[in-house]
Parts: sequence; C-alpha cells; structure tokens
Amino acid sequence: MSATRSHPMKITLPPLTPEQVTAIAQALDVVISQSQSIKHVLTPGERRNMVKGGDKSQPFIAKALEVSKSYPDILKRSFSVEEMENAITLAHQLAPLMIKIEQINAIYNDADLIADSNAMKNALEVYKSAQDEAANYPGLEEEVRDMGKRFHRESQQQPNPNNG
Repeated sequence: MSATRSHPMKITLPPLTPEQVTAIAQALDVVISQSQSIKHVLTPGERRNMVKGGDKSQPFIAKALEVSKSYPDILKRSFSVEEMENAITLAHQLAPLMIKIEQINAIYNDADLIADSNAMKNALEVYKSAQDEAANYPGLEEEVRDMGKRFHRESQQQPNPNNG
C-alpha cells in the first residue's frame, strides 16, 4: 500500500438563511442573558487554583454533604452547609446544559471548518486558473500578484495551490 495522501470527500453545506442567522443569534443572546447570574471570568491563576471535582468525585461530594448535615459540630463555624448545597445544585444544573453547549460547539466548529476549507479550496482553484490565464486577460496579472500576497506573508516560497 502506498503512502499517498488521500483526497478528502467533498462536503458541501448550504448557507444559513438570514432568518436562521437572526433566530440563532437571538437564541444565543437569550442564553447569554440568562447566564449572567453565574458569569465569572476566571483568571489563568484562578483557573489553575480551582480544586477539580468532576464525575468521579460526585459520590465523595454527596457523602461529604451527608456528613456535614449529620455531624455539624465537626465543622468550623465559618463553614456553610447551605453554600455547599448551592454549589452542588448548580453543578447538577450545569451538567446537562454543558452537554448541550458541547453539542452546539461541535456543530458550529465543524461547520466553520467545512465552510472555511471549501472557501479556501475554491479560492485556490480561482488563483490557479488566474495564474494560468493571466497573460491572456488585461489586468489579471495585477490581480494574481494581489492574491499572491497572501502566500508571501507566511513564506517567501512559491505558493502551492494544492496545499492551502
């Protein structure tokens, strides 16, 4: 078997309608608006210093809550069982929402990658055709030079239209 590069299958997606774009943007605005009460942008330091929980820690957290309620005298006066319950409730509320957000993120990341790839493949095809025909059309050589600037910024090598 040869180690040649396989050509990816062409995937074409239709553009969204203006109505779809508006409806999606409005729905996301509602999500953002409804999320303001839980909004806190962590600094990198805060993010690093967060104690990690996760799915595997849920039984431990539940048992700790049970112990805190059964033996309140073992805790410091400053410890708030209510605050712990609120954190647990929020974590349980966020879990299914995070799944939906991850699904939305996957949809839009893939669609963006497909659209950008298709746009670039098409642009490279136009560029190659323009290069091949530049001598036959007045003004086209200048257009080719202008388009070629995209490749000169990244490297001084001749652009390879087959390698975006």
